[in-house]
Amino acid sequence: MVPTKEEVELKIGKLAAWYDTAARPLKWIRQVQDFKKDIKKSMDYLPSEVKSRLKEKKKALELYMLEKRLIEIEDLIRKEKQKGK
Repeated sequence: MVPTKEEVELKIGKLAAWYDTAARPLKWIRQVQDFKKDIKKSMDYLPSEVKSRLKEKKKALELYMLEKRLIEIEDLIRKEKQKGK
């Protein structure tokens, strides 16, 4: 049986919508990568003292994120221990 024109258009529309939804995160990832490249390029023009301060802030932010994750893990462990009692 040959599909009707409407059935074909519906399938094509669904496929196009799925592709758009599936490709969206890839577009975001590319945008972030491009943004990071632009930042690295602009870092070359900054004075060394500004670069060092930015590196210190980046390290502080990474440390904060690690501490935050550690607290989340400790909370999960506490909750699991309480469930076991």
